[in-house]
Amino acid sequence: MVKGTEHGRGYAPTVSAISEDQAALRRTWEEHGCVVLEGTVPDDAIDRLLEDLARAAAEGDDRLLARTPEDPDGYVPLRAGAAVEHVADPHAHLAAARDLLLSDALVAWLRLVFDAEPLLFRALAVERGEAQGPHQDSAYVAVSSPQALVSAYVALEDAQEGSGELVYWEGSHRVPEHLFSGRYKHWNPERDGDAEHEAWRRELEEHVAELPRRTFLPRKGDVLVWSADLVHAAAPVTDEGRTRRSLVAHYCPVGVEPAYFGYREDRRTTVAYNGGRYASEHHDLEPEPAPPEEEEETIPTAAEQQAVRAERRQPSGAEPSGQPLRRRSGGLVGRVRGILGDR
Repeated sequence: MVKGTEHGRGYAPTVSAISEDQAALRRTWEEHGCVVLEGTVPDDAIDRLLEDLARAAAEGDDRLLARTPEDPDGYVPLRAGAAVEHVADPHAHLAAARDLLLSDALVAWLRLVFDAEPLLFRALAVERGEAQGPHQDSAYVAVSSPQALVSAYVALEDAQEGSGELVYWEGSHRVPEHLFSGRYKHWNPERDGDAEHEAWRRELEEHVAELPRRTFLPRKGDVLVWSADLVHAAAPVTDEGRTRRSLVAHYCPVGVEPAYFGYREDRRTTVAYNGGRYASEHHDLEPEPAPPEEEEETIPTAAEQQAVRAERRQPSGAEPSGQPLRRRSGGLVGRVRGILGDR
């Protein structure tokens, strides 16, 4: 069994019996705070999603919410011909996105980490990169157990330098912990203010100064998975003509709740998919149908049992009226026969 535990401040699997490959990934995870699952997503699955997204961008799709240069501060229904920067929670409506974000290999690793079904709950389909300074996801993505948060980057194309590629610092998940307002992992601008946010960012830059800095330049189909406190960033975009097509998503174990579950009762729905579950902060999901109720077994009364026995004592082939005997089946009589034995 593999069980997820609080390892220092990082969520790590506790192992009693796993494969050599899994054990090697576990060691990398604990030491570096991340793992790369190389070539785990098939090209044809990626191509299906890219085709869906291209069609939606060309024709428009009111089901999808996109961020565009014209709407930089929020999400709007995807309009035909819009210049899309990213699409929020594409898995809510596109099965191709679910196939990638809950692929066999990714679900298997998340189950290894969590010892539970993984819950996919916040995702972006990214078209173009944008520069971001060093940060930790635990400061921006709130869940009921802050260290039980894992993020993933699924490469939808070969990454190129200059596209705003992802960078991270190995081992930075163990840098000294910052608690906003002295007690919170998650930064709240109203509660904590911008000044503390900037102080935290400066602390991160100091902490990672001596740590190995890695640039993630994946091949199509590679997946980077990292823990809540891994410090990462996005490099500046130096070539505006280059895309950074990818899926970026967040997960927690089923049983841990994204913070929005607490104030969006209508968005608490989760749906099972390929060994995991998914939810959406931006879209209403159809609840799963309730399992059919089993018919309650009734025990026939003594009088009912006697009636069946009396029927069996009639002469073979005829009833008292002289008409051919037709045995009743199904319903209560069938259940009585089942209990008595069809002799």
